[in-house]
Amino acid sequence: MPQRVQHRFDEFLAACQARRNNSGPPKPQPEFLWSQRESALKQQGDLNAIIILYSDRLSELNTLGGTTQQIQQLHLKLASCYRRKKEYSSAETHIAQANQNHFETVAQRGQLHDDQGNHNQAMEHYTQALTLNNNLYNVRLRLAELLFSHQRPHEALIHLNDILLKCQIHARAHFLRGEVHFAQHNYSAAQRDYESYLSEELSNDFASMEHARSRIKECQLIISAPQKKRPSSPELPDAKRATSSCSLAHDEPSDSGDEGDAIH
Repeated sequence: MPQRVQHRFDEFLAACQARRNNSGPPKPQPEFLWSQRESALKQQGDLNAIIILYSDRLSELNTLGGTTQQIQQLHLKLASCYRRKKEYSSAETHIAQANQNHFETVAQRGQLHDDQGNHNQAMEHYTQALTLNNNLYNVRLRLAELLFSHQRPHEALIHLNDILLKCQIHARAHFLRGEVHFAQHNYSAAQRDYESYLSEELSNDFASMEHARSRIKECQLIISAPQKKRPSSPELPDAKRATSSCSLAHDEPSDSGDEGDAIH
């Protein structure tokens, strides 16, 4: 082989070897491609397929070196999926794998208790999550709902006031605060909250909207009645009635990065 050709051939082999050396170990699938697949499956609502996607991604990241945050989020996503399937043991397994000092993990554990009707434990974990992150509006809203339904309206009102101080347009918080004010016979405040709820509600929750309209009429009648005919002691709800009339979402932690909604 001529010397010039041999030299070029050696250069080619060296370049190939350099590319092999620089390629490094296999890398996980790019985040944007995986996220596109996740969004498509969420739109389809195929929970089993979503679980498979998350499980495969978790295995990939564990093998190829994903970040701690990526792995943490996948465990919480899987826990949320298993909760929705009422497979609570599997949900607990994934929650246990996440960072126990992270607010999303604590909120998820609260939701796990909540789903199983363990409301006292749920309230403890929701309270703990709020000490870790004060801006979890959906967690705070669910805690207020549970407090109200368990005969603790004053505590519920503190949380609702906090939500509405930071987020003045919040239909469900106005609805629940209207319920609290009505139970405490603060009818003028209740009427204002119900009216705010009706002006802000965009989900077409017709049952709650009709309930609010009915409450407004009751408030107006009571306010216009002579003072001596008004109720004098708070009428607190039983847990079942309050929960049914305040059908608040409390499904899973936020995976969008919006800490204010970290419970869905």
